[in-house]
Amino acid sequence: MSLQRSTREIDLEAELELKNIYFIEVSSRHWNAIPDEQESPPERTTHHLSVLQNINGRSISVRGRLVVKTPQALLIADAAAVYELKEDKGGAQNDTAEEQQIELSEEALKAFAENEGVPAIFPFLREAITSGARKINTKAPVLGILHRGSVELSRHDK
Repeated sequence: MSLQRSTREIDLEAELELKNIYFIEVSSRHWNAIPDEQESPPERTTHHLSVLQNINGRSISVRGRLVVKTPQALLIADAAAVYELKEDKGGAQNDTAEEQQIELSEEALKAFAENEGVPAIFPFLREAITSGARKINTKAPVLGILHRGSVELSRHDK
């Protein structure tokens, strides 16, 4: 994966650094917690991970929303990882702000999210789901480990 900075091509993994991981939502509740609940509890535990990616100037954000439905509870964790371009140590202070912006193909952004972004946020999502289940005194689902290269996003997940 690479992008252009000024006139040279750079390696995304070498030129970006993780700056922040933050939560957008953490929620856990029993199915009977809301009167006249419209959704029925599933017979067995299901989970769905949605992923969004965004480029904003000098940063890339990868957001993951994990929804776990157990027969007892609905558990949601939504978090984002923010990566920023490292400062150019080569003294390229004459670059304009536009030249320092990230320009990336859709394929390269997808590959970055699959190989770096999702594996970075998944442990936080897993912990929030587990912790949320325990806080409402329900059995915590066992969620696996996502290794680098084990994630493949579909068009719907973009």
